[in-house]
Amino acid sequence: MPEIDKGSMRLLKEEDLGLVLEWRNSERIRNSMISNHIISWEEHLSWFKNLKESDTYLIFEYMGQPAGMVNFTEINIPQGTGWWGFYVGKAGLPRGTGLLMGYLGLTYVFENLKSNMVLSKVLAANQVSLAYHKRLGFSEDVMEKQYIFRDGENQEIVYFSYEFEKWVEYKPVLEQACIDLNK
Repeated sequence: MPEIDKGSMRLLKEEDLGLVLEWRNSERIRNSMISNHIISWEEHLSWFKNLKESDTYLIFEYMGQPAGMVNFTEINIPQGTGWWGFYVGKAGLPRGTGLLMGYLGLTYVFENLKSNMVLSKVLAANQVSLAYHKRLGFSEDVMEKQYIFRDGENQEIVYFSYEFEKWVEYKPVLEQACIDLNK
């Protein structure tokens, strides 16, 4: 089981690109994403070059090894909002590693980036991600149903938000949950 001090976040580096592309194009991850096309190396490299000196794309490391990615996009500085995305790239990690990654990612966005609210969208069919968001403390936003057309059918999107005030209250609960995984 993961220990809270065995996980860390660091900025995405160019040396990570091959591994990140491998993760993102894996069937396990790609099929859970809103956009599920296979990304070419050229498209991936272009995406990275457009990031510039971004502090919003992070590699989650477990026991000093790259294990996943957390990112924050469409950041609205005046409003203090942004969208988050994530995936555990490395398979076979101990149970609870994803919770640790989420805890560290949210700590980063709320405490380092000074966000007021984190937004997320999830395919309604992705029951694992829906449960994960709720476990982390996200609130499901009730709004008119929205869909994307993918794989020949309309797929519903579920929207979530996480306000800073809730994070302040819920952070100790998540931290304890990460610690309790080791008992």
